[in-house]
Amino acid sequence: MTLARLVYYSHHRMAGGEQAWIAGLHTILEQSRRNNPAYDITGALLFNMTHFTQVLEGPSDGVAEIYDRIARDDRHTGVTLLQHQTVDGRVFPDWSMGGMLLGRETRDIIARHGINGSVDPAGLTGDAVVALAADLSTNTVQCI
Repeated sequence: MTLARLVYYSHHRMAGGEQAWIAGLHTILEQSRRNNPAYDITGALLFNMTHFTQVLEGPSDGVAEIYDRIARDDRHTGVTLLQHQTVDGRVFPDWSMGGMLLGRETRDIIARHGINGSVDPAGLTGDAVVALAADLSTNTVQCI
């Protein structure tokens, strides 16, 4: 089995304000956690009230199928691929999909990665997103 990692970002299109957006994020995470095990997919989803940034890991075919489904989802637009590569192992082996809300509580962790202010995924590499998500994942208070 070939193991792949895919990293992308997009602009959310969810209606309403901040509370509705967070509720929408929870819905996405619930769906991912329910569907991803069938494809042996793990990963992390970051949300900063403007962008989704996601890491998908798993068998190449499963990652491609999930990404194709994500790209057609009308809850976001401007899906931009940052990285798609073969990897030797998973960074998030225990998460069918971890979720992290980026905000004031995560500012210090984000700053350790050379990012000041809001996270703009357009200025990040796939490796930078993976490193940030891995760092955030060790701070369980940030995970949802």
